[in-house]
Amino acid sequence: MMYLVSSLTNANYLAILRRHAASLLVVTLCLGAWWQLARWYESFLEDESLIQTRIEMSQYAQNLSGVIDNRLTLLQALASFVEADIVHYQRITAESEEQAEIFLSGLRSSEKGIRNFAIAPEGVISFVFPLAGNKRALGHDLINDPQVGVRNVSLRAIGSRDIAHSDPYELRQGGLGFVARKAIYDTGAYWGLVSMVLDIVPILEEAGVMDEEANIQLAIRDSQEQVFFGSPQLFEQSELIKQVNMPDGYWEIAAKPLVSKGNISKLVIFKTITAAFLVLLFGVGFVLIPARRNQHVDVAHQQKNDLRISSQPDLSKKLPFTAPGWLSPLLTSTAIIIVVIGFNSFIQGSDDMVQKYQLTRSIGQINDNLERKLDADREYLLLIAQELAQSKLDVASFQARVSRYVNDHSGLINVTWADSDFVIRNTAPLEGNQQVLGLKLSLPEPERASRLAYKSHKPTYTKPFMVIQGKSAFELYVPIFRNGQFLGTLGGVYSIKELVDSEITQILGSRYEIEVLNTAGDVFYQKSDGQIVAGLSKTVPIKPTPGSLWLRLSAYEQGPNQNAKLFMMLTIVLAGGIGLSMWLQFRESYKQWRISKALHESQQHFHAIAQASPTAVMMLSQNTNNLLYANQQAHELFSHSGNSIVGRNIDDFLQGLDESHSFLSVIGRQERLEDFELQMKKSSGELFWASISFRQVDHEEEVALVISISDLTERKRYENQLYHQANYDNLTGLPNRVLAFERLDRALEEAQREQSLVALLFIDLDLFKNVNDSLGHSAGDRLLIEVARRLSDCVHNSDTVARLGGDEFTIILSGLKDIVDVEQVAKKVTEACASPLLLGGNEVSISASIGITLFPEDGENYEQLIHNADIAMYKSKEAGRNQYYFYTKQMNEQTQTQLKLETELRRALERHEFTLFYQPLVTTTTCEVVGAEALLRWHNPTLGQISPVEFIPLAESMGLIVEIGHWVLKTACLQAKQWQADGGMPQYVAVNVSGHQLKAPNFVQTIAQVLSDTGLSPTSLELEITESVLLDDPEGNRKTLEALAAMGVRLAIDDFGTGYSSLSYLRRFPFDTLKIDRSFIGDIAGEDEAAKLVSAIISMADVLGLKTVAEGVENQEQLDYLIALGCDFSQGFYIAKPMPQKKLELEYAL
Repeated sequence: MMYLVSSLTNANYLAILRRHAASLLVVTLCLGAWWQLARWYESFLEDESLIQTRIEMSQYAQNLSGVIDNRLTLLQALASFVEADIVHYQRITAESEEQAEIFLSGLRSSEKGIRNFAIAPEGVISFVFPLAGNKRALGHDLINDPQVGVRNVSLRAIGSRDIAHSDPYELRQGGLGFVARKAIYDTGAYWGLVSMVLDIVPILEEAGVMDEEANIQLAIRDSQEQVFFGSPQLFEQSELIKQVNMPDGYWEIAAKPLVSKGNISKLVIFKTITAAFLVLLFGVGFVLIPARRNQHVDVAHQQKNDLRISSQPDLSKKLPFTAPGWLSPLLTSTAIIIVVIGFNSFIQGSDDMVQKYQLTRSIGQINDNLERKLDADREYLLLIAQELAQSKLDVASFQARVSRYVNDHSGLINVTWADSDFVIRNTAPLEGNQQVLGLKLSLPEPERASRLAYKSHKPTYTKPFMVIQGKSAFELYVPIFRNGQFLGTLGGVYSIKELVDSEITQILGSRYEIEVLNTAGDVFYQKSDGQIVAGLSKTVPIKPTPGSLWLRLSAYEQGPNQNAKLFMMLTIVLAGGIGLSMWLQFRESYKQWRISKALHESQQHFHAIAQASPTAVMMLSQNTNNLLYANQQAHELFSHSGNSIVGRNIDDFLQGLDESHSFLSVIGRQERLEDFELQMKKSSGELFWASISFRQVDHEEEVALVISISDLTERKRYENQLYHQANYDNLTGLPNRVLAFERLDRALEEAQREQSLVALLFIDLDLFKNVNDSLGHSAGDRLLIEVARRLSDCVHNSDTVARLGGDEFTIILSGLKDIVDVEQVAKKVTEACASPLLLGGNEVSISASIGITLFPEDGENYEQLIHNADIAMYKSKEAGRNQYYFYTKQMNEQTQTQLKLETELRRALERHEFTLFYQPLVTTTTCEVVGAEALLRWHNPTLGQISPVEFIPLAESMGLIVEIGHWVLKTACLQAKQWQADGGMPQYVAVNVSGHQLKAPNFVQTIAQVLSDTGLSPTSLELEITESVLLDDPEGNRKTLEALAAMGVRLAIDDFGTGYSSLSYLRRFPFDTLKIDRSFIGDIAGEDEAAKLVSAIISMADVLGLKTVAEGVENQEQLDYLIALGCDFSQGFYIAKPMPQKKLELEYAL
């Protein structure tokens, strides 16, 4: 109903405003959509770039590792040469030097970036090649190189017996490089080193790292995280970091994609197409707005006429409207076509990325399969070589086993067995390969690889070449040695075609052209089905071969694929969109007809809708405030005796003049209002909260209000319930913490205006936890309810009693003139709480500790008052409970002092403020020093010397005692270990252990670790434990003490006689020593009972096999008495006071 009358006022103006608002909304939505789509596509391009960068970075890491491995293979070859041709001479002769130059000339020319080779018998360079520019290296001691990193390379090479290399550094000859070294051994004894210096730049160039056309930025750092290529900031900015595996460690490579021109172009195209589409979409909306505008104008005009009581609509008059034109479907079709084209381009780019990913995965899969196959074959040939060296295989067995293996492993043609002169004596399988028997390995590649295998003692691959069988192939030569004697080689011959064909599936063959090339780019294998090759290809080295064989995959042009199917689907969508556009045009025409009919029926519908509304609907004359219309719900709410309320004044239904003036002032200022709340009167006179919404309309040449009234009785009741739950305690019904502090804030404001006092009482029930633990939580709840009632009886209704939580309450007394009033309330509270009460048949007595603060003396705001009242309350508890304390400044000072002590104690160990004093323990009869008790002392630069009685309980409460105790244990054990080396010094040390340390789960391991670290024997450590500590978890403590006793650690029960002294503890726990408390020793000479008790303790300890120590011996008379009683050891000020370690050493050292 409210919708039907919403546009009755200023219809033309509102229609114009609505038209512009819709245009602005469409523009805003188009701009927002364009910006969001551009951001999404930019993020997509960035993710695509990161994936490509990750793939390329992995390739660079693999290339770099392979390039370095190739060069280090040369160092291995040099080591084999030295072991074979130089070591047995024990020095480098002129002949061996000439051979070395010829050999190294060939090695150095095979790879770029090699500065020099060096041979260093006993670590001192005596030969370097080339000599030009490297003469200064002669005589250089590699073991004692001044550069620590380079020197460590020599030591690692000697220790590992393998190749070791340094991190990159600035070479003496200039430029960045690194050294690689290998130790040479002669019959197990160290002979010397071979060394190679390499330039970094050629290695990086060969690995492709320095390619200027790359679309990524790279940086490389060594194992010490020193960046030697690229920007160090790249490791901080990029998440793409990969390890480069090195023979003697690793490097790390970081990558970051550069801004791609292709991506920029894609983004610009996407933004352009999207913007064009949104502009066209806006045009469609703009064309449709005039039709909607005409509809709204017509509706407003007809509704205005319908609501005029004196006029009737002309049902026969046709209302003009404009049918939709051809521009709307045209723009819609154009927009759809643009979307199809743009989306197709986008999918094409996505497919390219998918093809790149599939290509990388496929070539990696093939390469991995080839690597596993070649590695397996190499291991098999090594096994056969070992069996041949051990004479476990004869010719027949060799033929049978190897033939079966060759037949079962595709790609492997045959395996030759050559003697030490490199003449082929056997081959398997023999059939089809007889022509190779008796031939010498004289072809360039077999000759090179077989000799290199002999010299390096390692399997060696040839480069690809044409074998006698007429196939493109390569070979793997495995040397055969027996006790250092060269017996020959095994040569595995691989057909490149058969090897690669075995790993190519039909699917891969249909997708890619597959080629195998050498380093120069010559093709030795090609698999193609004649399809057109796209521009997408990738080349990687076949891993086991030292860069001599490369695998290349080139993707074929893809025919109709998923993109084409998607395009066809979008074409269907396009056709559907055009049809939809036509349907929209028809629907617009049909709407015009329906609107015209609806306008003629609106007068009848208005009455029906108003009557069916669940709320009261009325029409009010703004001039007279009389009702012009009321529906059935309005009559039920306001009618008296069923009479009509039409014609009555609105004031009859308002609570009073105030509500009337408020309502009339609101409607006088506004044309429309939603949910205005005020109190009204029902027909019964009952007041209720109502929500009123109204709008101004034109009626009979005057302004009227259409009013909707809702009854808020149930909502207000629910709101009050929520307020009570949020501000009152559910258990006691008292105000909670939030409401209490709000009232306190208001009381302080009022007291400040009236110059009066406010008192805040913090109340905490003493021993309330005992009631909960013994009688249960339900009894505790009943106790809290009774306490709340008693507290409320102690104050006036104007005061506040609140429950803060748990067993804490507070009382706020406001408008006070004298402190005496506060004391009276505090006394009432303590008396009320102390009165016994019955809980489930049990009489319970409790008490209350009260802290009191006053405004304005103790604080200017409620935070200060609360803080100070809390301090005073805890002071009351410390004083014995069941009393009240007023806050004083001295309390705050004590609190601050305690806080200062805690703060300093937290850093005391870190600042080395703790020291240990030692009090000697002597034999009672001879006063010979046998041990010393370690006593902790703390001297703070600010607080001075603090007593252990003060700071040790504080450390326990703060949880620091375990860490401090560990320091005491370790320091005391170190000192005891030192004393044991000196004559006349204590031979064991006693350390006090707190309950917190004993309960630590790793306490036994801690003691064992301290003894291990300090080297102190367990029998030289005694742990002193008080009786009270044993009461907490006796069974767990027994297991801990038994574990310590099993280690050999001495155990003493301290302060015996002051706690729960029990023979069962002495019997159950594995104590060695019993220390009699000083309180008994002080009275031993003057009181007969004390002497008897000490005598009984000593006798009991003797029966149990325990040694006794008397604490607190203050004079000779006490000492004589202890001698007479047979006490084993004594300790006290009369014998020696606690003293620093140095003083003790001066007084007791021999």
